[in-house]
Amino acid sequence: MDWGLYNDTYRDPWSLTYAGQFWTCLKIGGVQSRKLTDTSMRVSPDPPTIQTLPPQEWVDFDGILSDFTQAMLFVHNLAGEFADAESMEWMVRADGLRNKWLKHGWEDMGPSRTNIIRRNDTLSVSDFRRRCADIVADNVKDIVDVFCRDGRTVPREPLYEYASKRFLGVAQ
Repeated sequence: MDWGLYNDTYRDPWSLTYAGQFWTCLKIGGVQSRKLTDTSMRVSPDPPTIQTLPPQEWVDFDGILSDFTQAMLFVHNLAGEFADAESMEWMVRADGLRNKWLKHGWEDMGPSRTNIIRRNDTLSVSDFRRRCADIVADNVKDIVDVFCRDGRTVPREPLYEYASKRFLGVAQ
């Protein structure tokens, strides 16, 4: 018997086992060069020596929020196939962040001094499905916060609102 499904052909690789384990790798780095604004260069506590960042040296806030929410929506729906009282473990790991910059709207924040962020928890299926928007907001905020070194912040509430809208209408 095969072990499940695997995709490495399309944008982000993923796998899903018959036992219910889901794995994906979301690439969040920019795919082209990015010129930092003069303001970003001035307010950064550690500005780079060059104003144009090469590809993969910056990450896109909108991409992080959208891709992470989409992945969690898939896990939310997959969890619906299990009994509410069953226990499920989830883990988020973002690595390779050190010295990367965050593009947020028209601004840039950074660089990050942290290389890896790991978050995990074990919840019942019903608790996980009920808290998915919170999990998205908390994890995206944790990732984004490593870039906020100059006093600017990204508030949690808009992250939660975005995720909540994505989960609206999805059976709990």
